[in-house]
Amino acid sequence: MTQNTDQSQNILAFAQIVNRLVQGYRVATNQEPPADWAALADEDKKHIMDRVMFYLTEADVTVSSLHDAWAFSLFNEGWSFGEKHDVENKTHPMLVAYSDLPLIRRVEDTLFMQTIQTLSRLM
Repeated sequence: MTQNTDQSQNILAFAQIVNRLVQGYRVATNQEPPADWAALADEDKKHIMDRVMFYLTEADVTVSSLHDAWAFSLFNEGWSFGEKHDVENKTHPMLVAYSDLPLIRRVEDTLFMQTIQTLSRLM
């Protein structure tokens, strides 16, 4: 197996793990959890995998820079801020500056990043 194949498999596995983590976190905090990985829209899977890849490939990543990169990629794909996450209309309520995110989402982003950090050290 090549290094690129291994890296692609790691990114996919990490994305599935953090999706499951976010599900648990949102259930514990009385929020609507994301769908199971298999039921996610392809675009949502791509965005999670992009965040994982950004963390794994960029130096000096912070939770804020991880959010900003995610938001920038969505804006580049034609997404905009909206009250509800809507794949068809490309709106998302978290397309705001990191400092404007609710605390509950900043904690979620921190858990996301720390999980990827831990997983990457195990590989």
